[in-house]
Amino acid sequence: MIATMNKNKALPSKKKSLKGIKKKEVEQFPVNNPNPVLSLRKDGIVLYSNEVGEPLLHEWSVVVGEKLPQNMRLFIIFWFFVFPLYRAKQ
Repeated sequence: MIATMNKNKALPSKKKSLKGIKKKEVEQFPVNNPNPVLSLRKDGIVLYSNEVGEPLLHEWSVVVGEKLPQNMRLFIIFWFFVFPLYRAKQ
C-alpha cells in the first residue's frame, strides 16, 4: 500500500525525480497502480482512493470525504511521524 500525507507542499526531491516525466503519466500513476493508493489530510479525511483501495475503505466503513476510524488514524500518525523520529535517533 502506498500512503501519502497531503501537506500541500512539493518536496524538492520529488520535483527532481519527476523531471522529464510527462504530467499526464504522473497523474495516471494512482489510477493505474495495482496497489491501493490513498491520499489523506492530516486530520484523517480521505481525499482520494484508487479503485484498488476501495475495498479498504469499505472494510473501514468510510468513503472519500470522510474521516478514517480512530485506530487507523493512530496507526498512520505512528507510522509516518513517530516511527521515523525513533529510527532517526538509532
